[in-house]
Amino acid sequence: MKIRLKECYNVNMKKLLFFLIFPVIWASAAFAFDLPGLPWGIPQDIKPKTLNKYIVENIVVEEINYTCSNYGGNDVNIFGFLCYPLAKKEIPAVIVVHGGGGYAYLERSLVWARLGYASLCIDLPGKGIGRSISRSTGPDMTVENLFKSSPGLTDNYLYHAVKAARGAITFLSGRENIDRDKIGMVGLSWGGVITLITNGLDQRLAAAIPVFGSGYLTEGSTWQEYLDSKLPEKERKSFQEHFDPSNFLRYQHAPVYYVTGTNDNCFYLPNFIRSYLMIPANKKMYIYPNIRHMVNEDMFQNIIKYCDSRLKGANDLPDIFVKPIEEDATNIYIPIKTSGRDPTKRVDLYYCGPDLRGWTKKKWESREAYFSRGTQWVKFAREEISPEIIFYASATDIKGASVSSPLYSIMRFRVNDQRDVFVTSLPIDKINYHYLDRNSLEKILNGPVQSRNDRIPLRFFWDIGGKLSVDKAFNLTLP
Repeated sequence: MKIRLKECYNVNMKKLLFFLIFPVIWASAAFAFDLPGLPWGIPQDIKPKTLNKYIVENIVVEEINYTCSNYGGNDVNIFGFLCYPLAKKEIPAVIVVHGGGGYAYLERSLVWARLGYASLCIDLPGKGIGRSISRSTGPDMTVENLFKSSPGLTDNYLYHAVKAARGAITFLSGRENIDRDKIGMVGLSWGGVITLITNGLDQRLAAAIPVFGSGYLTEGSTWQEYLDSKLPEKERKSFQEHFDPSNFLRYQHAPVYYVTGTNDNCFYLPNFIRSYLMIPANKKMYIYPNIRHMVNEDMFQNIIKYCDSRLKGANDLPDIFVKPIEEDATNIYIPIKTSGRDPTKRVDLYYCGPDLRGWTKKKWESREAYFSRGTQWVKFAREEISPEIIFYASATDIKGASVSSPLYSIMRFRVNDQRDVFVTSLPIDKINYHYLDRNSLEKILNGPVQSRNDRIPLRFFWDIGGKLSVDKAFNLTLP
C-alpha cells in the first residue's frame, strides 16, 4: 500500500549549501499550556452530530460532524468518518490527520477499523488546493493561511487545524464504546505538524505518530523561498514564535514514533532529526531510505506496530544506539547496540557521501551489520572515508518492527598532512552544520581542549588559528 501525499504545498526549493565545514555550511509535559495570545484550550461544547450511519463488512461507519472553533464569526464545523468494529466495547482509537491536499478518506478509516481500532479520519478546516471535496468549514488550507498571523493570531490556519484535532480527542473521549485512555493520533505531512502541536498541548493522547512533519520550518523546508521572499518579516517571526512545531517539542506528552524518508522534499532530514532530539518524552524514530514525501507499506506496517504497542499492550519496538567507533590499521568499525523484548532480526547501516545536490537528492546505500562479541558491527575500509560518510542505523526485530538511530558522520581529519584521525560527529541536526564533542576534538588536537561547551562547531579550528580545507580528507593545519 502506498499513501501518496498529494502535495506539501511545494514551493520551488532553494538549493541547499554544502554543509561540510561552513557554519552557514523541564517544564513538566504533563499539563496543557497556552502560548501567548492564543486560546488553544480544549474544545468542550463541540455539538457532535451523527449525519449518517451504516455498516461496511462488519464495520460500523458513522459520518459525523462537530464544532471546534470560530472563524469570521461562524462556527468551524469539522466532518469525519468514524469507523469501528461491530459489537466491540472499550476500543482503542486512532485519529488520522491528513496533510496538504488531503481530506477525510473513508477507506483509510476502514483500514484501521479492520485492525480493531475505532478510527476517526477528519477533514481539516476549509478547502484549498486538492481539497475541493472537503466537507468541513473554516479557513482554506493554503500556503498563505498556514504562515499568516494577521489580522490576528487566530487567523492562522494551524490554530483552527489544531482545534479540530483537539476536538477530535474530545469527540472520541465522549463515546461509550471507546477507551478514552487509549487514543492515538497519526498525522501525515502538515498533519504531522498538527500532531506535534497537539501532543505538546494536550495530555489526553496516549500515542503520537507524526509522519514527515517537523519543526524549524524557517531554517530549511520546501517553503523556504516563500518564507524568505514573500512573507513579511513580522509575520515570519510571529510564525516562528507561535506556530512552528519547535515551540511544542519540549512539551510532548504522549510517547512519540517519528517517521520520515531520507529524501523528504518538504521537511528536510536534519530538521527532522533536530526535532526528534528535542523531544523529552518516550520516543522512537524510523527513517526509510531513498524515499520522498510518501508512505509505503513498510512504513505503514511499522506505524501499526507502534500503535499496537501503545494502545493494545503489544511488545514495544526495539531500541537502537550507535556507539563510539573502533579502528585498526585498515578498517573503521561502527558498533551498534540493540535491545527489546523481541529479538533483533537484522541491523542495517544506511550511508551516503557528501553531496552538493542537497538532502532531498542523496543516494543512500546499505550495509548489513554482522554480530560479534554481543554487538552488531558495520565495517568500512579506512579509504572509504573520503572525507566522510553520513550514516544512520536501523534495527528490525523478528516481528518486523523497525527503528532508526539519529544521523551521524564519520569524518577523516588529516592533521598537518601526516596524521589521519577518524571521529564521529554529534547528531546532524542542522542543514549546514557539523558539530563535534569534546572527546573527538581532543583526539584530533592530540591534547586537552579548553571550551565551556560540549557541542563544538568546526569553526573552532579557525578560532584557534588553524586552517581547514577539504578534498579526500578534512585537511587541518594547526598553528
